[in-house]
Amino acid sequence: MLQAASSLPFVCSLLQVLTTALMQATLLGLVYARFASPSSRAVTIRFSSVLAMFRDVDGLHHLAFRVANLRRHQVLQPDVRMLLMRQETVCDGSPMEFRYHELPLTQISGKGRLWLGVPSVMAHRIDETSPLYDVSKDEMEQGDYEFVVLLDGLDESTGTAMQARHSYFPSDIRWGCTVAGVLVRAPSGNLRADFSKLDLTRLVDEHSTV
Repeated sequence: MLQAASSLPFVCSLLQVLTTALMQATLLGLVYARFASPSSRAVTIRFSSVLAMFRDVDGLHHLAFRVANLRRHQVLQPDVRMLLMRQETVCDGSPMEFRYHELPLTQISGKGRLWLGVPSVMAHRIDETSPLYDVSKDEMEQGDYEFVVLLDGLDESTGTAMQARHSYFPSDIRWGCTVAGVLVRAPSGNLRADFSKLDLTRLVDEHSTV
């Protein structure tokens, strides 16, 4: 009886140590998940691997791409930007260096605020204010151009800020094509996104798939 009583403090201390270690491990896991989720969440944002260059009804060319959220959890307050990176001469006699220009985007697949509940098509309108206005197809293909697309937002499940990015090059542009639709009617009657068609484009004149 005396031996059992003397071992009781040891058992209590051991349980206390184990409980503390378990709580610390749990808190560490929560902290890791909190800070690791933005990078893993960005992987679930997909951009089309091609750009579409087409002439719209306004007579101007538009450079378009598709962005999609592969998870059910929404991206809150999504903001998509497109940057043009190219070599330029800063001043006379100086060597050429890379500079970037922001290309304003409009949403083709919907009006108003961007919603990533369905894949969305974003496009840059090449008018007189665009850095691409006087750039021909040959000049773009022969020059050192890169288009960087950035998506910023908040992950709905964690509330943490996230960013996804993708780069395009002139070789990724499909000229004379527009972005084809990816929404299909499921057997249940609901609309769903067919992500296998994420890179699908359509010839503007011949209405055929490329």
